[in-house]
Amino acid sequence: MLGADAVAKAPADGYTLLFSSAGALSIVPNIAPSMPYNPQKDLLAVTQALKVPTVLVVSTNSKYKTFADLMSFAKANPDKVNYGSAGSGTTTHLEVELLKREAKLSMNHIPYRGAAPGLTDLMGGQVDLMMVDVPVVLPFIKAGKLRALAVTSATRIPVLKDVQTTAELGLPKVEVYNWYGMLAPARTPPEIVNRMYGAVGAALRSPDLKEQFAQQGVEVVASKPEEFGPFIFAETARWGALAKAVGAKLD
Repeated sequence: MLGADAVAKAPADGYTLLFSSAGALSIVPNIAPSMPYNPQKDLLAVTQALKVPTVLVVSTNSKYKTFADLMSFAKANPDKVNYGSAGSGTTTHLEVELLKREAKLSMNHIPYRGAAPGLTDLMGGQVDLMMVDVPVVLPFIKAGKLRALAVTSATRIPVLKDVQTTAELGLPKVEVYNWYGMLAPARTPPEIVNRMYGAVGAALRSPDLKEQFAQQGVEVVASKPEEFGPFIFAETARWGALAKAVGAKLD
């Protein structure tokens, strides 16, 4: 919020830009008691840079060896499974709530102040599961500290090629991504926006950079400004409805 607000109020000269995830643009406006900026009016879309799938992880010591194990126990034992998140209203919270809704589960939410303490407790067995951006937990999966049970992408991720998608596991509506994009102050002239999109888009489409992101399970998007704006609007409606339904509040 602080970063987005600073850019919204910055000179519209192309020298102050915002690089943000979904949170400040599509989720926070729906759960904050008041907002110092309006993402739709005060910021101008430049490009959606990246799309980051989520992975459902448990500790390697967990009794849940597969996604089916987890679903079976959770359905038979309402409120006996605890899931951690980076905080109320974060993507790590709402993505599990979406899973709960689609799978018709009842699980307890344990919010943390950031993903790091949540993952520490997950590996220590204090919580049962988390849904986190792939790059955040990929090192722990490779190190054998976490077990991946499902990914939320439309297709399998090459770096986790043996992990099934939620669609393959019978939950096609649990296809979710965190995403990152660049924005400018709303009054930025079109020629500056287009120049910035051209430069950033060219960098994102470079083979070396695409390969670097692919190794982390991240997909390059590099969408046009006229595509990114409506996308933010649609994401705001999608996550806003879910946040309100589950009573998410800004901690």
